[in-house]
Amino acid sequence: MKPFFFPFILALISITYFPLLLPKLHLFYFAPFLSLLSKKASIKEGVFLSILSGWILDALSTNTIFGFEAFLFLSVYLMNYPLKDLFFIDKPHASILSTALISINYTFLKILFLLIFSKLPPLTLKSLLSEFFLMPLADGIYGFFWFTTPLLFVTLLKKSYIRWKTS
Repeated sequence: MKPFFFPFILALISITYFPLLLPKLHLFYFAPFLSLLSKKASIKEGVFLSILSGWILDALSTNTIFGFEAFLFLSVYLMNYPLKDLFFIDKPHASILSTALISINYTFLKILFLLIFSKLPPLTLKSLLSEFFLMPLADGIYGFFWFTTPLLFVTLLKKSYIRWKTS
């Protein structure tokens, strides 16, 4: 669980402060965290942390019943876990694509479950283009700048510190 503490804190900071700073931009703030989980975590850790992340979003949201987001996060994690060998976390383009794929899967499952269990707003070409192309792209770019870049920087600092200490 320790290697996921820093990314989890980044996700919590972003879900707390980004809506205040950019209220018109509706990102899926946990997409990069779920992407990282699907690549680096064991199945037990990933299930636990994806449910915990969903519960946090459930606690902050009033749109759906409690547990809906946790179920979605768990479903998205389990859908993307078999794909963990396709993407490398240290490659920028792979990080963006992986986060966008998580976002697309989340959007698809949310629309599907809202269609089955609740009322869904009417879908137009503009909303489908926004939900399945523009927002996943924005989520991928957000994930790269807010998650991948700081994590690579921390890794670089650790390597530099180890070299400095051993020399």
